[in-house]
Amino acid sequence: MAPSDVAKQADEAGLRLVRFLWCGNDGTVRAKASAVRGLEDRIRTGIGLTVAMQAMNALDQLQPVEGMGPVGEIRLVPDPDTFRVLPYAPHMGAMLVDNVQLDGAPAPVCQRSFLKRMEARLAERGTRLEVAFENEFSLATQVDGAFVPIDSGLCFSTISATAAQDYLDELAGALEAQGIVLEQYYSELGHGQHEISTKHDPRSRCPARARRVTRAEALARERRQRLPYALLALGREPEPVPRRFRTRPSLPGSALVHRWRARTPPGSLRPDGAELQLLPPDPAAVLGGCVRLLGPRQP
Repeated sequence: MAPSDVAKQADEAGLRLVRFLWCGNDGTVRAKASAVRGLEDRIRTGIGLTVAMQAMNALDQLQPVEGMGPVGEIRLVPDPDTFRVLPYAPHMGAMLVDNVQLDGAPAPVCQRSFLKRMEARLAERGTRLEVAFENEFSLATQVDGAFVPIDSGLCFSTISATAAQDYLDELAGALEAQGIVLEQYYSELGHGQHEISTKHDPRSRCPARARRVTRAEALARERRQRLPYALLALGREPEPVPRRFRTRPSLPGSALVHRWRARTPPGSLRPDGAELQLLPPDPAAVLGGCVRLLGPRQP
């Protein structure tokens, strides 16, 4: 999609602002917004951002990272193909951005550019990865200063599903309005815990990494219409919300990874070269690499 097409769609939809979204190293989805007037030019040139933002933690505390101090700027340059009209925010749209240096090169800390480089390296080896996510989240209210799950039902209980039905109905509508197909929903093991899975389409112009951020935003924003708090697996909210309810089952997250042979028709590989296998030829190396990238985490 061209910048002029995005500007036209934003104008026809009656938008006033379009958010330029990125997910920082702290796992927080952040945004700067452009007015619709001048949007076409800002899609091309981006919006300025201090390099220090990628060194912020989830409490907005600047961490001592070389080259990421308060002096210096990058540009937030959006991907027009990720443009969406936000159903949960009146007169608002959104796009995901790349972090770009002033000379036009990808910023070293740009997460989307890193994924693009890894995709290119896989393509050199005749393969590609396809990734899909399951979003697990817990819904809570606050009683006497403590977070309390909205239900205490059993796994897959209809009691739990009914307790969250108003929120889930609006969430399904918000996802559908953004072109994300909801495939399954169920209440999970933990109290107040719920899970959704969405359709994976490798032909989509909006890849899994973009849909992941879009879903997380919809989960967080829709719950504000119905419930005070939501805990998201594989994502954080910049609020004093615990990662899980203590003494209750914890909140996991899931990612499904396929390695595909770059041929027509495409097929998923197994270590012996056969079809349909979840992991590449050396699963231990893949998992070890993920652990190394994630680094030590608090229990």
